Amino acid sequence: MNPVYMRIVCSIILLLLFDIDAVDSRLEFTNIKCTALDRKFVDFQECYLKAANRTYKYISINAVLHQKPITQFKVNFALYKRSNGLQPINYNTTMDGCKVFDNERNPVNTFLFGLFKTYSNINHTCPYNASILWYIL
Repeated sequence: MNPVYMRIVCSIILLLLFDIDAVDSRLEFTNIKCTALDRKFVDFQECYLKAANRTYKYISINAVLHQKPITQFKVNFALYKRSNGLQPINYNTTMDGCKVFDNERNPVNTFLFGLFKTYSNINHTCPYNASILWYIL
């Protein structure tokens, strides 16, 4: 094959491969679980996911803290893909909740906490002296 022709074909293929205009992603909550391991420490008054319609879902969490201030806590997130039911994918993490707002190096944690940062009173670093409220649209 002609080397000039091959170079043109390879250039066109590379241009087509790297001509990505946008990447679209979608995050959908299907379930939420709030578990209090020690009822003397925290009690969940509200913890539900409500579907307003097919598009919008509301999350409401109200955690009453009995022992204040909170200086450390951990949060567990797991992401699932929809394929003949929900199947786990390669992201299941437990993170230190106090350090998430200090250290924004992990882009997935920053994205997840950015979803509810403006709708909650848990948008600062530790210590926490009030009950935790989340209302997410």
